[in-house]
Amino acid sequence: VFSAGTQPDKIDENTLIANLRLAQMQGANLSEAQMQGANLSEAQMQGAHLGEAQLDQNTSLKAATLQGAALRELNYTDITQIAEHLPTMFGDASVIRPIVNNTCAPKPAHWPDHELDDDDFNTEWEKWQADPDNYTPPPKPAA
Repeated sequence: VFSAGTQPDKIDENTLIANLRLAQMQGANLSEAQMQGANLSEAQMQGAHLGEAQLDQNTSLKAATLQGAALRELNYTDITQIAEHLPTMFGDASVIRPIVNNTCAPKPAHWPDHELDDDDFNTEWEKWQADPDNYTPPPKPAA
Protein backbone atom coordinates (compact mmCIF):
# COMPACT_ATOMS: atom_id res chain seq x y z
CA VAL A 1 0.00 0.00 0.00
CA PHE A 2 1.36 3.42 -0.89
CA SER A 3 -0.41 6.73 -0.64
CA ALA A 4 0.90 10.21 -0.13
CA GLY A 5 -1.28 13.25 -0.49
CA THR A 6 1.32 15.96 -0.10
CA GLN A 7 3.27 17.98 -2.63
CA PRO A 8 7.08 18.08 -2.72
CA ASP A 9 8.81 20.95 -0.98
CA LYS A 10 10.61 23.23 -3.42
CA ILE A 11 14.12 24.20 -2.34
CA ASP A 12 14.93 26.13 -5.50
CA GLU A 13 14.00 25.97 -9.18
CA ASN A 14 15.97 22.75 -9.72
CA THR A 15 15.56 20.97 -6.38
CA LEU A 16 12.47 19.28 -4.96
CA ILE A 17 12.42 17.38 -1.67
CA ALA A 18 9.83 14.64 -1.28
CA ASN A 19 7.24 15.45 1.37
CA LEU A 20 5.97 12.02 2.42
CA ARG A 21 4.70 13.13 5.81
CA LEU A 22 1.89 10.79 6.92
CA ALA A 23 2.42 8.60 3.82
CA GLN A 24 0.98 5.08 4.00
CA MET A 25 3.76 2.81 2.73
CA GLN A 26 3.11 -0.41 4.62
CA GLY A 27 4.75 -3.33 2.83
CA ALA A 28 6.10 -1.09 0.05
CA ASN A 29 9.18 -2.10 -1.90
CA LEU A 30 11.37 0.96 -1.43
CA SER A 31 14.56 -0.80 -2.55
CA GLU A 32 17.02 1.65 -4.03
CA ALA A 33 14.63 4.58 -3.39
CA GLN A 34 16.36 7.97 -3.35
CA MET A 35 14.95 9.58 -0.19
CA GLN A 36 17.75 11.95 0.74
CA GLY A 37 16.24 14.92 2.54
CA ALA A 38 12.71 13.50 2.33
CA ASN A 39 10.17 14.34 5.00
CA LEU A 40 9.05 10.91 6.24
CA SER A 41 7.62 12.29 9.48
CA GLU A 42 4.81 10.10 10.77
CA ALA A 43 5.05 7.90 7.66
CA GLN A 44 3.71 4.38 8.11
CA MET A 45 6.33 2.01 6.68
CA GLN A 46 5.62 -1.20 8.57
CA GLY A 47 7.02 -4.17 6.68
CA ALA A 48 8.56 -2.02 3.94
CA HIS A 49 11.67 -3.26 2.14
CA LEU A 50 14.34 -0.56 2.38
CA GLY A 51 17.18 -2.53 0.77
CA GLU A 52 19.70 -0.04 -0.60
CA ALA A 53 17.30 2.87 0.05
CA GLN A 54 19.26 6.11 0.25
CA LEU A 55 18.58 8.41 3.20
CA ASP A 56 20.77 11.18 4.54
CA GLN A 57 21.13 13.22 7.71
CA ASN A 58 18.40 15.56 6.41
CA THR A 59 15.83 12.80 5.99
CA SER A 60 13.19 13.25 8.68
CA LEU A 61 12.00 10.07 10.39
CA LYS A 62 10.27 11.89 13.27
CA ALA A 63 7.46 9.64 14.58
CA ALA A 64 7.78 7.35 11.53
CA THR A 65 6.73 3.73 12.03
CA LEU A 66 9.21 1.22 10.61
CA GLN A 67 8.26 -1.88 12.60
CA GLY A 68 8.93 -5.04 10.60
CA ALA A 69 10.74 -3.19 7.81
CA ALA A 70 13.92 -4.63 6.27
CA LEU A 71 17.32 -3.02 5.70
CA ARG A 72 20.05 -4.39 3.49
CA GLU A 73 23.31 -3.30 1.86
CA LEU A 74 23.25 0.16 3.41
CA ASN A 75 25.76 2.48 4.97
CA TYR A 76 23.89 4.45 7.62
CA THR A 77 26.98 5.66 9.49
CA ASP A 78 25.77 9.27 9.40
CA ILE A 79 22.02 8.58 9.55
CA THR A 80 21.66 8.74 13.34
CA GLN A 81 17.87 9.11 13.22
CA ILE A 82 17.51 5.47 12.04
CA ALA A 83 19.16 4.13 15.23
CA GLU A 84 16.02 4.25 17.37
CA HIS A 85 14.16 2.20 14.74
CA LEU A 86 16.72 -0.62 14.35
CA PRO A 87 15.37 -2.82 17.19
CA THR A 88 12.02 -3.17 15.39
CA MET A 89 13.54 -3.69 11.93
CA PHE A 90 15.25 -6.64 10.23
CA GLY A 91 18.72 -6.48 8.74
CA ASP A 92 21.95 -8.40 8.37
CA ALA A 93 25.69 -7.71 8.48
CA SER A 94 25.50 -5.82 5.17
CA VAL A 95 24.04 -2.85 7.09
CA ILE A 96 26.60 -0.43 8.49
CA ARG A 97 24.83 0.92 11.54
CA PRO A 98 24.90 4.59 12.53
CA ILE A 99 27.38 6.16 14.88
CA VAL A 100 25.53 7.76 17.80
CA ASN A 101 27.50 9.61 20.51
CA ASN A 102 30.77 8.23 19.07
CA THR A 103 29.52 4.64 19.34
CA CYS A 104 28.15 2.33 16.69
CA ALA A 105 24.45 1.65 17.29
CA PRO A 106 24.08 -1.88 18.71
CA LYS A 107 23.17 -4.73 16.39
CA PRO A 108 19.71 -6.01 17.28
CA ALA A 109 19.87 -9.56 18.66
CA HIS A 110 17.57 -10.85 15.91
CA TRP A 111 19.91 -9.71 13.10
CA PRO A 112 22.17 -12.43 11.64
CA ASP A 113 25.90 -11.90 12.25
CA HIS A 114 26.66 -12.38 8.57
CA GLU A 115 25.40 -11.23 5.18
CA LEU A 116 22.59 -13.32 3.73
CA ASP A 117 22.00 -13.92 0.04
CA ASP A 118 18.74 -12.61 -1.43
CA ASP A 119 16.71 -15.79 -0.93
CA ASP A 120 17.96 -16.43 2.60
CA PHE A 121 17.41 -12.79 3.55
CA ASN A 122 13.78 -12.86 2.42
CA THR A 123 13.16 -16.23 4.10
CA GLU A 124 14.66 -15.08 7.41
CA TRP A 125 12.83 -11.74 7.28
CA GLU A 126 9.53 -13.56 6.78
CA LYS A 127 10.31 -15.95 9.67
CA TRP A 128 11.12 -13.01 11.95
CA GLN A 129 7.97 -11.11 10.93
CA ALA A 130 5.82 -14.19 11.61
CA ASP A 131 7.16 -14.69 15.15
CA PRO A 132 9.61 -12.01 16.27
CA ASP A 133 9.59 -13.07 19.92
CA ASN A 134 10.74 -16.62 19.14
CA TYR A 135 12.92 -15.97 16.09
CA THR A 136 16.54 -17.13 16.19
CA PRO A 137 18.88 -15.85 13.48
CA PRO A 138 20.68 -18.49 11.41
CA PRO A 139 24.24 -19.36 12.40
CA LYS A 140 27.12 -18.12 10.33
CA PRO A 141 27.99 -20.73 7.69
CA ALA A 142 31.18 -22.72 8.17
CA ALA A 143 34.10 -21.33 6.19
